[in-house]
This record gives sequence, structure tokens and C-alpha cells, in this order.
Amino acid sequence: MDHDISSVGTPIVHATWVGDRDARQVDTVHIGRDVWIGAGTIVLGGVTIGEGSVIGAGSVVTKDIPPYSIAVGSPAKRVGPRFSDDSDRSEHSAALDVLSKKEQSH
Repeated sequence: MDHDISSVGTPIVHATWVGDRDARQVDTVHIGRDVWIGAGTIVLGGVTIGEGSVIGAGSVVTKDIPPYSIAVGSPAKRVGPRFSDDSDRSEHSAALDVLSKKEQSH
């Protein structure tokens, strides 16, 4: 979606690039709170990486990653949860809320 490669008679080098046109909803990337994205990772447009997720270095994120997931690879796939149970995930999210409120008050 970053380059218009469907224009008949237009060489790819001259094709419209995402930066040369108005932004579209499909271009937007959403990254949740407390997300770690390893070095060299590529995140494609239209993808959401859920709160608390960890993306392994060199991954290519082509689809949404659920909250509190560990994802790796090309394309990136969820290989497991960040926390072993829902109560730990809820406690961590609540702690992020507290930190966020403290930061907003400064």
C-alpha cells in the first residue's frame, strides 16, 4: 500500500508513493502503551500493536498483534503471552494507568 504499483504504463520508480498523497486510514499505525519493538523491525501501515506487547528484532509486522503478546518473525507471529495469566496483565495495565496519571500531573 505504500506505492501505487497498479498504474498501467507507469514505471514503479515513478509510481505514487504514500508520502506523495493524502494520508488514508489504512496508512495509520497504532502502537499501544509499554510496547517494545526490537531493532530493525518493520511495521506495515494499518497495523495495531496492542498494549504491553514485545516484538522481536528484525520482525516484519504485517497484521495486528494482540495486547501483551510476544511476536517474532517475518511475518511476525505471536509466539506466546508476555504474562502467564490475566491477573498479572490486569495488574500491569493498572500500574501503567497510575504512572500515566503521575506523568500528566507534572
